[in-house]
Amino acid sequence: MQPGTSPEWIAALVRKYRTLVAWRHERSMGLEPPDASAFRRLAREFPGALRELTVEPIETLTRRLSALETASGDPHRIEPWMLWMWDYHAETRTLLRSFASDRRADRSRESMRDHVVGRVARRHGVPSLVVLAALFPARERRR
Repeated sequence: MQPGTSPEWIAALVRKYRTLVAWRHERSMGLEPPDASAFRRLAREFPGALRELTVEPIETLTRRLSALETASGDPHRIEPWMLWMWDYHAETRTLLRSFASDRRADRSRESMRDHVVGRVARRHGVPSLVVLAALFPARERRR
């Protein structure tokens, strides 16, 4: 599924952010977390989403969900970060599959994220730091 060819990619990101927002609200209310299989399913479809769940403020997750819901009804409202996030997940899934076949691959979280962000940035013709700051604002605030 490629952005621009189908609205399904936006619907998938809406589903991701609805899930993240719901889980954060449930946690804030002291409810039991979903079972481990729910976390694994989300991480398999959207690698990096669990880190987003734990690091990004609820306001960021909610703002992203709202923007995606708006864009799902009006393709003219698609923002660059949405395309970058979709590509980030797709690139990360591809890289993780390659790890399964290459035992020598560098599996560190930071180097993998930087590699994927670099590929996404080149594909979209923007600096890596712009993509990094857009996709992982909490990470950038810690620097």
